[in-house]
Amino acid sequence: MGNRILKKPTAGSERPKRGAPEETRRRLVAAAAEEFNIRGLHGTTADLIAARAGYATGTFYKHFRDKNEVLVAAYEAWVSEEWNAIGREVLGGGEPEAMARRIVALGAELHIRWGGLRRAMFMLVADDAAAQKSYRALQRRQLKIVESLRKQRGEGGGCSREADALVLMTMERAFDAIAQGELRELNLGRTAILERVTALLADALSPDA
Repeated sequence: MGNRILKKPTAGSERPKRGAPEETRRRLVAAAAEEFNIRGLHGTTADLIAARAGYATGTFYKHFRDKNEVLVAAYEAWVSEEWNAIGREVLGGGEPEAMARRIVALGAELHIRWGGLRRAMFMLVADDAAAQKSYRALQRRQLKIVESLRKQRGEGGGCSREADALVLMTMERAFDAIAQGELRELNLGRTAILERVTALLADALSPDA
């Protein structure tokens, strides 16, 4: 499922035909996601992004002010795709534990696949006030999505935003620790960590949560 996220243009591919500005922007965002994922924040340039998308560098600057702006756009696209996938799993139904296992497996896969992109975004957020503002807005949006999914399922009506935030932050922190090799370096078991995350999420997904 991770390959569905941010469909990417092939590096060095034939220059695409002139199309709608929205399509050009989409290709640049997808190319940026790949470049940041591979090269990181400091190794990625506007030239590399434009080339991967099949455009001249000038085209990049018609759509984005700089690489920081396109990184935020790429990360926003990643979050949207991730939560679309999670939403499909939640609304697909099933027992809380089975649903939690599917969501945890999906989340871990996506964080591993796009670990470089997330690391680049975190580095930018640490030093860029505008990026931090966008990141916090995304976090608020995620919490609203969680609340909306609860309402659509008719479950967990009494659950607080703080409880949702705790589950969400725990999941993302665990997935990032796996993606960045932190568990391995601390000699911690990936399976054991994911089992605990699954139990936490299953409890949150239960009707009486």
